[in-house]
Amino acid sequence: PVNILNRSQASPQAGVNYVRDAILIRRAYARLTALNDQLQFDIGRMPDHWGLGMMINDGNCLDCDFGDVVDRAMVGFKALGHLFQVGLTLVDTGPTFSPFYDQLGPVYDRARWDDVDQYDVRIQKLDHPDDIRERVLQGETVVNYGLMNAFRLQNDGLNYQYYDTENFDPSAPLNTTDDGGSDLYVREDRGGFLYIGDAYVRLFSGPWTFEAEAAAMVGNFTDRLLNDSGSETNIRMFGGYFNLA
Repeated sequence: PVNILNRSQASPQAGVNYVRDAILIRRAYARLTALNDQLQFDIGRMPDHWGLGMMINDGNCLDCDFGDVVDRAMVGFKALGHLFQVGLTLVDTGPTFSPFYDQLGPVYDRARWDDVDQYDVRIQKLDHPDDIRERVLQGETVVNYGLMNAFRLQNDGLNYQYYDTENFDPSAPLNTTDDGGSDLYVREDRGGFLYIGDAYVRLFSGPWTFEAEAAAMVGNFTDRLLNDSGSETNIRMFGGYFNLA
């Protein structure tokens, strides 16, 4: 192209004239409240934040460029000074395909059986920052805390042979058998289970603020590419954080 003769600008489009689209829609969700905000229902692609942000951080600060976003449906209600929440999170749906390479057409999930689901249970004692500031000025000590439990499941997954570059077609639906009806071995037993737990506490007293958070991720899954014998791969991850200011 002779760019000295250019007369107009084209909006950046992934795969056409740039590596990504000009506008990325990262969040699109709805929130319904009832009973004077005592009952709340959230659904859609929403920011996710927990505790002090050590493990799950929504990136809402003014100079943040990244943050955690999830596809989730969650119900929360307030009782006894606490916020109780239960939800279903769609962690991953696996590969998708677009028929006939149509960029403007619908995109379909190649397989439903490889999805990863997560069930969330959260309990928090969470005061509004203005209320905390007012109570501290009156000489009170304010304690906030929370406990998160997440259970992540995946029964089956795609075998590494599915991504064979010689036979892979990104525009075709998933085909688990060849012309003779033989299994192509693209489906394997993943048997994945992952428990994610996180607890935090924040204490406000006079000019001091103490914060602490601890998290654990424990589980197992099977992947023959990582282990030819097909035995389980165990996950044991632990972390913590504290701050006194």
